Amino acid sequence: MFPYVTIMGKIFEIYGLSILLSFVTILTLTLLWRPKEIAAKFVFGAFLVNFLFAFFGANLLNILMHLGEHKGQSIGEIFSNSGVAYLGAPVLGLFAFWVYCKIIKIPFLVFADYAAPFYMLDRAIGRVGCLGYGCCYGIPSNLPWAYTFRSWGITEFVPRHPTQAYAIIAALSIFFASRYFYKKTKSVPGVFDLDYKKAPISGITFFFVIFFYSLLRFLNEFLRAEGPYMIGIFKYSHLALLLFLIVSVVFLVRLITASPSKKDLIAILRSASLRLAIWLVIISGV
Repeated sequence: MFPYVTIMGKIFEIYGLSILLSFVTILTLTLLWRPKEIAAKFVFGAFLVNFLFAFFGANLLNILMHLGEHKGQSIGEIFSNSGVAYLGAPVLGLFAFWVYCKIIKIPFLVFADYAAPFYMLDRAIGRVGCLGYGCCYGIPSNLPWAYTFRSWGITEFVPRHPTQAYAIIAALSIFFASRYFYKKTKSVPGVFDLDYKKAPISGITFFFVIFFYSLLRFLNEFLRAEGPYMIGIFKYSHLALLLFLIVSVVFLVRLITASPSKKDLIAILRSASLRLAIWLVIISGV
């Protein structure tokens, strides 16, 4: 673990640096790769709104999950002492994003199709901070790549699943696959247009990302050491992820079956899913 790094003689916390790196990287790429139909100022505004509310949402969910630990603290102390729970980020962040799209009068799902893959890049960079800091560690393991984490909350220093690394691999794979999926589907009639009437099946990349992130995160949760647990090995996070899975499947099926280009979309979906599997193998090997 490397919770701190030294740059030009100054010591920085790796988790804070990962957030900063994610901020700069994603802002740069979303502006460089934005569709010509969406102005740069709208992309910049959407990024800031989403980033701020996502961070607050992750902070708020962590507080709610550990409410008993903050008894007697002021609001300022609660927020300054709490960590983050990522599942709170997309919930509040996407709600703020939806409101922003309403204000600037750009269809939410059209914009979300473009933005969704970058959520995964944010996750990959953010999990580098988790890996270095030693949080979000896994359960004990005898696998060759298991690692002995020595950080807060650990009383048994044994080799564990590096679930942070699994999350990085998953997020990067989804990012590359979803960017491919987005570029391929963008030219399909009805997928991308700033006029809803001309884009009745927009949102397909958005739900593609939600499905695969929820699926891989659902599996990774079994290997993570933190709770809270609901029943047996199942956690409350499993319930939330299962809900996301169901919603994403329902919308993907509805969008594809409603499209006159159904065969094309199914072919692109198969190709993107295969590429995701290949990326999982390649990145895991690296």
